[in-house]
Amino acid sequence: MNFIDKLGVVDVTIRDAGYLNNWNFSIEEIFKIVSGLAEVGVEGIEVGYLSDNEAGYLSARCPASLLSDLRNIARSSKIIAMISLSETEFEKILDSRKHLLDLVRIPSTYEQIPLALDVAKIACKLGIQCSINLVNISALTQSELIDAVTRISEVGGINTLYLAESRGACQPDDILNIVALVRNLWKGILGFHGHDNIGLASVNTSVALKAGCDVIDGSINGFGLGGGNTRLRHALTLVENSIQTKRYQYDVLNKLCSSIYISMPSEHSYLYYLSGQKNMAQLWAVPLLEKYGEKTISYLEKIPRKSYKLIDEIHAEISLLNNKKSPLKRKKCLVINNREPYPENTLNDLDDKLETVWYQKAGKDFSLVDALENNKDTQILVTTYMDLNRKNLERLPDLEAIITTTISTHYIDSGYSKDRNIKIFNTSDYTGSSVAEYAVALMMGAGRKLIDISKAVESGDTLCFEYIGFEFRNKQAGIIGFGNIGSYVAKILKALGMNVLFYNRSQKKSDIAQQVDLETLVKTSDVIFTTLPLNNDSKEIMGKKEFSLMKSSAIYVNTSPDEVFDRNALREALLNKEIACAGLDLLDTSPLKNTPNLLMTSRRAWYTQDCFIRRTKMWKQIVSDYLSDKLNNSVNEDFVQITNSRK
Repeated sequence: MNFIDKLGVVDVTIRDAGYLNNWNFSIEEIFKIVSGLAEVGVEGIEVGYLSDNEAGYLSARCPASLLSDLRNIARSSKIIAMISLSETEFEKILDSRKHLLDLVRIPSTYEQIPLALDVAKIACKLGIQCSINLVNISALTQSELIDAVTRISEVGGINTLYLAESRGACQPDDILNIVALVRNLWKGILGFHGHDNIGLASVNTSVALKAGCDVIDGSINGFGLGGGNTRLRHALTLVENSIQTKRYQYDVLNKLCSSIYISMPSEHSYLYYLSGQKNMAQLWAVPLLEKYGEKTISYLEKIPRKSYKLIDEIHAEISLLNNKKSPLKRKKCLVINNREPYPENTLNDLDDKLETVWYQKAGKDFSLVDALENNKDTQILVTTYMDLNRKNLERLPDLEAIITTTISTHYIDSGYSKDRNIKIFNTSDYTGSSVAEYAVALMMGAGRKLIDISKAVESGDTLCFEYIGFEFRNKQAGIIGFGNIGSYVAKILKALGMNVLFYNRSQKKSDIAQQVDLETLVKTSDVIFTTLPLNNDSKEIMGKKEFSLMKSSAIYVNTSPDEVFDRNALREALLNKEIACAGLDLLDTSPLKNTPNLLMTSRRAWYTQDCFIRRTKMWKQIVSDYLSDKLNNSVNEDFVQITNSRK
């Protein structure tokens, strides 16, 4: 049974606000807070830390006697406590309280995950429900986040995962991306804990709830470490708005809020704001102040925002400031993207060299002209498929380099770029096996009519006699374009028992496929794949003539840019049953809508977790290498105007 079976709120006042008064709450104050919160109807109440250190105040150790008394006044609210990984006798501490806790929360940095999982196993063995609270999520790379969630998922018994935005450093888009990613990986209860250093705790909590979190944290009047937490009133309202039902007693909450006072560090409020702005741990603020005194604020204002893991990294940045006589001027980088959003902290560790502007919008909200016109001083442009013709490139008079997140660069006016000495760099070979696997999946899906069968079964037809399929073993496949993707497709097809031919404009050697001319490949193949970049030679390499030469039983598969085949000619071939079927992954699907015997997706071939991480890491490295003058060879592909220009 889960500690919570509906959307709900956990109050963290006693535990998180304890950082403000060293957990020096009297027994009367603790009872007042817990009984008041229970009357409000809060689903969970975190009452402090678990410890056997007798020197600590009550809420810093939560002895069994206190927990027993609190259970008697908590009504239906769940009693929750946290155990620090700095403890040593975990089993002893948990065993003495196992019947008194509804949930134990285990806070863990990425580096502490192995220890946190060991403690979680102890809790599970004792029959205590437990949560791993993954802290400092703003400091994690996407690959670290995926790795952390994967490892936590592999341990049985952990039914709750909390994402703790401990630094109060995230923008709402950051939270949306993080929660959406984790929600896809984690099937248990997902919680969110926000801090208010830059004033976004409530907004971020709202975004987290909408993105898939089941439970959110709040505290009375926002009391908490550093910049404070999401206000409890806001958290309760967010849940009620989400479920469209009144659940909580706000008159009781009003009295509780007015009767509880904990001094917040107002004299350090700007310091904690800066800690959020620079993405550093709040607990470092006081040690930094002690070391640098009145210069602390000035130093923190000047250091770059990064995903700092250690306070020593802050000291190193300050040391650099003191040693720099003439700081280098940062280059301006514009990231334009109307597809799958990248985490907008991707380039944070290059902040000392780079001023980054993110323009990530989709659909009608996207405007290439607006993005360029509003950032005329851009020197480095990071882009996916965009109509970067001469007119659009002229909007960026200071442009030095274009870095594409794609393999193809055909959409960039290479002639004009050469005249302007604009370097073009592409993200090559990032697809791994993803596109090749997808190409074969399109072949299978189209040839075995999987979409038609699925729709028929959903509508009640479980016989599906009319959807007879196509067996691939001993059939002949033809691959047009034998680069990394094409050769990988050949390996998969060979493993399926198919005979493989390929066409390539230059000579290639292969142990598993035979190179032939284009006409031979088209006439004799049972399945034809186009897996090549777009240039003047490859544009509409599959045209009306080629489709007319194909077998009437043949399948056509494309994972290349849309323009490598004539879409009107393919539509006619399918309508006239000149070929059997097709499987396409396209940027623009509109010209082929409502075409029979067609399986069509919208640029999904590359889109796997592994490929996304690899692609992001690779184009980021290109940016870094360019800034360090490590790149020599730029790309100079043919310019092929994008058919549907993005205005």
